[in-house]
Amino acid sequence: MINANYKSLVTPARWSVPTCRLGNVLIPRLCLGDHGFLKRYGSHLSLEEIRLRMLYASSLASVGLAAGDQRCLKAARLVLPGKASQPLLYHTDLPISLPSERIEFARCKATLYHALSKNGVPFLRHDDPLARYLTKFAPLPPYTTAEVKKLTITERAMTREIEKLHHFLPDVVTVGGDWLDFAFCVGRADLAIGTLSQLRRECALLRSPVVLVTYTGALTMSKDSVVPSPQLYDALMFTVNASGLGMYPNPTALLQWARDIGKPVIAMHALGVGRIPPLSALQYVFDEAGVIAAVVGASSYGHIDELMAAGRIVLGSSC
Repeated sequence: MINANYKSLVTPARWSVPTCRLGNVLIPRLCLGDHGFLKRYGSHLSLEEIRLRMLYASSLASVGLAAGDQRCLKAARLVLPGKASQPLLYHTDLPISLPSERIEFARCKATLYHALSKNGVPFLRHDDPLARYLTKFAPLPPYTTAEVKKLTITERAMTREIEKLHHFLPDVVTVGGDWLDFAFCVGRADLAIGTLSQLRRECALLRSPVVLVTYTGALTMSKDSVVPSPQLYDALMFTVNASGLGMYPNPTALLQWARDIGKPVIAMHALGVGRIPPLSALQYVFDEAGVIAAVVGASSYGHIDELMAAGRIVLGSSC
């Protein structure tokens, strides 16, 4: 009994994260990202280990949980069994392919790098790790004009995406990133717009808002190009951090681009790939950049503790 009483004195109560309205959904202003959980970024965590970390974060605060692959989706749904005050954010992208083969991620990145390098707008900084990540694909051959014309999104691929939506019932769907940016940079905006249109219809049935995700939208979705109708999405998600890392072409131009569109912004990469402490990171994105929410990755228990403590200081608690 003494130990239980002592713990209740030193352990803060579960943090009730302030929310904001996005479409039909109230979302917490801080969501736990899944970058450190994803196999494609080097994670060796099992599904159970991911579930336990998500469960731990949920025990500390009413954060949303983001999931970008099947394993993370399963883990998040085990923690959040149904639609509740803690939403599940499902991230997907365009299921682009060639008629007879899958497209290669590395060549897509090479194509994006070469396309952006030709537009005359300086966007790469030598001290920017996110920019260096893109430059490492520069030696690879970009997709040719002939190959780009053949790019397609098959009915089978879209059916798989729609089945996933109806199976996991995400509260928010974020669409885009690597493949969407690639489609815009090679002049195949039709692929992006077609996919967004289909997902928007399905998400309307689920009453789930849609968020457009981009790393290079301020460069590839300009006034002179074909852009998605604002009716197709409820918010923008892109990189926002105090050091301007990965904010193309620069923080001022990127944030102005978003203001011109007139959609609310959700921040990603707020920690600048680990270079910015959580407290400083959250103070910038919320107090200076003015985002409505942030999706921030934390895959160790210690980092989750630090993130939740910083969020509580910056955002306070909901009433």
